[in-house]
Amino acid sequence: MPLIQELPIELLTYALTLGLTVHPCPSHILCVCKTWEAIATPILHKNIRFTRFSQLKALTSCSYTKRRSLPAPYSIAFTETADSNTYDFFRTIESVFQSINLKNLEVVRLNVHSYDGEGNVFEAFKLIDPLVFEWLSPDVEHQVSTSITGTAARSLVLACYSIFDAFDGAVQPNLSQIEIAQAVHVEPLNIVSALARLPNLAEVRLADVYMGSIWEKRLRMEDLRKALEARDQDPSLRKENEKELTWNAVMQKVKCVAQKQRLQGGDRGEDMEVD
Repeated sequence: MPLIQELPIELLTYALTLGLTVHPCPSHILCVCKTWEAIATPILHKNIRFTRFSQLKALTSCSYTKRRSLPAPYSIAFTETADSNTYDFFRTIESVFQSINLKNLEVVRLNVHSYDGEGNVFEAFKLIDPLVFEWLSPDVEHQVSTSITGTAARSLVLACYSIFDAFDGAVQPNLSQIEIAQAVHVEPLNIVSALARLPNLAEVRLADVYMGSIWEKRLRMEDLRKALEARDQDPSLRKENEKELTWNAVMQKVKCVAQKQRLQGGDRGEDMEVD
């Protein structure tokens, strides 16, 4: 059996990429040998994952010169954990964005479960302009609206989210894809409004999206059709900057799917497409 160092560089790079993704302490992989360190370091710096608040604090405590010398990351992922303080979490994220090179940053992912009452979430995310913005946690007090407003994001992923009037083609002209998953209390009219207000929006994927609680009805294409008809009949339902919208355009852009199934109870989406 050949030594692992004798593997083709492409195969070794692939294996180390997978290892860095799942290892609880990725830096340990860099300590195996100089070859692994040389291959894995750029991979680790390209896609940065913060899984503990202590990691954020450690980065901000480094010297400014050392922080600026780090390679510019392609993606950054934040997960708020039990060791974080609500106020310090968002304030520290702001410090991270201020201190590292963000010229290549294209993807930002967040899994945050606390409420920022100090406005730090807005101060933090006005410093970045990613192409892909993923908010994978409940949107407490609609914090995501201040986070995505004014960004150049082309793709937006929202999970555990209640959609509201947060989309506007005037401030999000590049947004072309929206995915909303495991969301509750979503008004069909707001989906229609987003389609009418975002000029470049080409795809909307609604996975396990409910108009009420998770025990009530999933949102379906028929609900969007009724909302569009109501909007056409009552001009007061139209929001500012909305363009004309046809049912054919809605059908081409929107996909409603049932992704997670229950064993019993609730809307099991048996008449819907299942992913």
